[in-house]
Amino acid sequence: MLKKCLFIILSAYLMSGCGGKEECGNGTLDVNEQCDGFDFGSLTCYNINKEPSEYIGGQLGCSNSCKIDISSCNPCWKYPCGPYGTSVGDTIENYEFSPGNPLSRNIAGADGIFKLEDLYRLSEARELNLKLLVIFASTGWCPYCKFEANILDLIYLKYKDQGVMLLGVIAQDEIGNPATPTYAEQYGNNYGWSFPSVAGFLEYSLWPDSNSIAYPFHLIVDLNSMTILDQDVGTKDFYQLEAIVNGVLDKKK
Repeated sequence: MLKKCLFIILSAYLMSGCGGKEECGNGTLDVNEQCDGFDFGSLTCYNINKEPSEYIGGQLGCSNSCKIDISSCNPCWKYPCGPYGTSVGDTIENYEFSPGNPLSRNIAGADGIFKLEDLYRLSEARELNLKLLVIFASTGWCPYCKFEANILDLIYLKYKDQGVMLLGVIAQDEIGNPATPTYAEQYGNNYGWSFPSVAGFLEYSLWPDSNSIAYPFHLIVDLNSMTILDQDVGTKDFYQLEAIVNGVLDKKK
């Protein structure tokens, strides 16, 4: 009789608790649940969609019915959302280039494409140290660009510890052919650049006068918001470049 009672009690115990009854709200992800409390399995805002990185920042939520809520995921965490423009005050598009020298390849990462988002993720907005981007667009056939190209590394070395990044964008070689990554690397090496050099084009609408395209072209971008701060055409000496960078940094203080 005692054995029979013990068996009945044990059976009731197993059925009521130890059997692991599935219940939404118990804080454990069960079969047929997308989430439960803070348990999302391996899912995050990064991998919740088929397209990785569509959402990166933010936190998944879980509804009372154990369904995932992505309303707190941030689609603009990877790079500021548009609308994008080409004038001072506009958010610049996430342009892509072919990395040239080793530094540009390291920044580009595994996909081998140098994107402006690669610099944005190194900015103060992502809790790192970059705050200002100075783009120097040049070609191999531009005689005026050579003078400035020769002093750019001095500017970079002076301001890099203040969060300033320079980027050399080489559009064409000496005879007007599109620059290759190898050519962009060689161009930078010729002038001792220790900042990234890349091959590619910036759209002409970025020039102050898109009907009059000339090199070198300078584009200054706030890396915390990817906002265009200045656009300028023409060769600059060291002191002119110094004044431009100092002026922008002073405004950001």
